[in-house]
Amino acid sequence: MNRRVYGLISLMIVFLFGCGPQESPVFLSSSINLKLLKAGKSLIETNNCMVNEENLPGQAMRINGSAMRINGSEGGLLVGRVNPSASTSVIGSDLSNLFFSQNPVASSAILVVDDFNHGSFVLDKSVALLTKLDARMFANLKASGRYSHGALVMHHMNQLIEHTGLYKQLQSPDQDGISVWQNLQTRVYLLIIAVDTGLSDSRTIRDLTQRGLQNLHTGFQTKVGKIIIDGPVAINMSFAFMPCEIQDDFEASGLPSFESYMQKLWLKNSHLNLSYADFVKLIIQLSDQPGDPLLGLLQDPVQGANNHVYVASSGNYGLPYSMYPAAWSEVIGVSGSSADNPAQLNKRYFNSGEILELAAWFHLAPGSEVYYAGTSFSAPTVSVFSALDLASSQRCASGNGLSKLAHAGQTDYDYPLRKSASNNGAVEKLCP
Repeated sequence: MNRRVYGLISLMIVFLFGCGPQESPVFLSSSINLKLLKAGKSLIETNNCMVNEENLPGQAMRINGSAMRINGSEGGLLVGRVNPSASTSVIGSDLSNLFFSQNPVASSAILVVDDFNHGSFVLDKSVALLTKLDARMFANLKASGRYSHGALVMHHMNQLIEHTGLYKQLQSPDQDGISVWQNLQTRVYLLIIAVDTGLSDSRTIRDLTQRGLQNLHTGFQTKVGKIIIDGPVAINMSFAFMPCEIQDDFEASGLPSFESYMQKLWLKNSHLNLSYADFVKLIIQLSDQPGDPLLGLLQDPVQGANNHVYVASSGNYGLPYSMYPAAWSEVIGVSGSSADNPAQLNKRYFNSGEILELAAWFHLAPGSEVYYAGTSFSAPTVSVFSALDLASSQRCASGNGLSKLAHAGQTDYDYPLRKSASNNGAVEKLCP
């Protein structure tokens, strides 16, 4: 089945609720003549499509020469022994102990905009017991509904919230994709809500995200009753954009990795007279189109970044810049570090971003030899932090009056949200 069919089906459902007409495609400048590998094809239309650690080989961290390897077929999951490993319990504890001296006073929410594989909102328990993982087994997990990238992100968030010690879980996202947490002291709620976009394009992602925001204000029916979130929320986007035609061309090429595809594409476009690094940057920048539908939502005065906090993963290519949507000025772009190098950006694996957060190696379950890694799992920490901050009576202010997101970047207590060179921009997005 075409990788965008499910997203289009989801979009048809959105249209039933009254979304507007489809926009015209965005086109490249005629000055760029980018030849694709497929015979006789050139890149004209630049609609953006979602990629994550799983669906684009090469958009994943890999450890060369070790027993552990992450590749495109296995995505963010890996099996083996890693020492040391990160822990959601440590980060969750730090979120509460180092930053939140007061309990939240308002209910808040996080929209998890992701591919939930036709409603796979939770991970099957058998996933945590895996002792091996290959491409065939991984495909079977997805086909049987026991796994999705979105479920792994949701699992990570729920682990973080549990280990803050501030909330108890009242509802898991088993059937409807809504996780309900309640603060132990003030009784306010924190909702984690799946927005299942499939592996779709920017317009579908925009419309489904917009619908999720509208539903927050009309209320979600949960096991504890109807919950309405009137204030600002965090929107987590653990994915990157790639021009849809580039994705299609890669898939048609039969090449084993996106890196090998990019090398071959670069050679075919030697007429552009670009170094390989500049050619890669050109391909990434093709996603930065002023008419992109998701960018339009980010700039919306009501549902955009003026009122809500949008967080995105920067990508896992080891590039000195973020991919889109993380690179847009309206979004907080989150880079990653591995547990053996927590104080610095691991440039070999993770693209740079505004916030640096641990992205590897996380245990899937206690005692399990299954781990996960990637900026898809550093961004959720910032989203959880943002949601807690939005619910705090001291939003964007620590004891010294500085933003809790940046925490001045001057002491060890800025962990787990470490300051980066462009951190001040991220502060402005959380604290408009």
